[in-house]
Amino acid sequence: MTAGVAHELNNPMTGILQYVQYCIKYTDKESKTYPVLNDIYQETKRCVDIVDNLLTYSRHEHTQQEQPPTNIHSIIDRVLRLLQYRIDKENIQLTTDKTDSLPEICLHTSSMQQVFMNLIGNAIDAVQKVDPKHIHIQTSCIDRHISIDIKDNGCGIDKSIQQLIFDPFFTSKPAGKGTGLGLSISKRIVENHHGKLLCHSTSEGAIFKVILPV
Repeated sequence: MTAGVAHELNNPMTGILQYVQYCIKYTDKESKTYPVLNDIYQETKRCVDIVDNLLTYSRHEHTQQEQPPTNIHSIIDRVLRLLQYRIDKENIQLTTDKTDSLPEICLHTSSMQQVFMNLIGNAIDAVQKVDPKHIHIQTSCIDRHISIDIKDNGCGIDKSIQQLIFDPFFTSKPAGKGTGLGLSISKRIVENHHGKLLCHSTSEGAIFKVILPV
């Protein structure tokens, strides 16, 4: 049902977005209507993002098909390449500590890539207001479980909301900056792989830990 509703909303929302883009293109930037149109565009874009995330959330309600063995490092490296522009632009010091003895595991590659896009992307957002900015990624394998830690030196997550961050549509980001589905979807994907997604946060930053069975 979720997927059906999302699909029905997707086409008209995409149409509205295109019409607003057209109006912005042919509106004088000095016009009083220009900032209003820009606000409409931003809010419509957010609606489209929410619909896209709903579709993703719906797809991962079903069991994952068996996938060939994959080294988790290759997925992390691919995500880091995709996010390299943001990392460089924000002058973030990124360090990694990846174990050499990490076994390959069967997982849904594109889904797990989305998990790390969400987690590392959130870490980039978290360090916006600190200087210097630092993100550290560490992998290990203990007791037949692979652990991936993503640590940032941002301001951390307030204790009063730490229990809510994995709830659908909950976001601590400013209005218009997040859909509130990224962590919820990531948790669902990890759990579909029989793993865990955990968070530990202090005033000196946050650590998100992905644990996957071998």
